[in-house]
Amino acid sequence: MLLMKRIVYSSAARGTIDQDALASIREQARVRNARRDITGCLLFRDGVFIQLLEGSRIEVDMVFASISRDPRHHRVTVLVDEPITRRAFAQWAMAFRILRPDDPLGTTGQVTLKPASMTDVSRDAPLALQLLLRFAGSTELQPVTVTQTLRRAALTSK
Repeated sequence: MLLMKRIVYSSAARGTIDQDALASIREQARVRNARRDITGCLLFRDGVFIQLLEGSRIEVDMVFASISRDPRHHRVTVLVDEPITRRAFAQWAMAFRILRPDDPLGTTGQVTLKPASMTDVSRDAPLALQLLLRFAGSTELQPVTVTQTLRRAALTSK
């Protein structure tokens, strides 16, 4: 049985991140994740990234180490690091969403929580995981699905 894990981390963008920079991050992650058979979701708002990565322990740790060294991020903080038996984002090389200021950031039962900012969520591991998993079956995300063609392309790209 393949030993899998999930990491959820938060980080702050270094400087201003515009739409082009976000598109570049998304495309780089899509290829990297497909190559390493990693799935997950990336959310961005208020200059804060929250990302869930899932896959084999070795591959997730390697990708996370690379992200930790990426100069576009600082204050990289692991919120969740746990073994899993099944993926939440099995069909997504990387799901991606830029959250709007009016998007709810969490719920407790029937009550919608409105933290002051993504920074609040980035300090609350259960809330960050809940927010990411809320999108696991969602049509609200910009899909970058894992396909055999994408995997082959990722394996042959430099």
